[in-house]
Amino acid sequence: MRPHRNPARKQALREAFSELARSGLVELSADGAIATRRWRAALSRAALAMIQQHGDTDDPRFPIALALYRIYGDRESDGKLADKVEVMLSLQERENDWLRVLARGGVDDGRLGE
Repeated sequence: MRPHRNPARKQALREAFSELARSGLVELSADGAIATRRWRAALSRAALAMIQQHGDTDDPRFPIALALYRIYGDRESDGKLADKVEVMLSLQERENDWLRVLARGGVDDGRLGE
């Protein structure tokens, strides 16, 4: 996640991560936080639905928000849902960086996600 200086904001994002982990959408590994298969499947379904209904979008927040809304529905406040979107977007960006390094034949030197 992007560093936040505001302690209350940090706490809100920690709580969002914990809720995502309890829901089986993220987990901690030796490499840090990773998305689970359950999350990847939910994101794929949301992205496909968005493409079918609205065409492709360059903003990755939309399918992430749709996937989370489909999982949590109206049980989550807008603020808590937005916190979860921020956590998942950060995780997705980190994973995409790692995939780009692999695609170029490079090796992760440990600086990804900093």
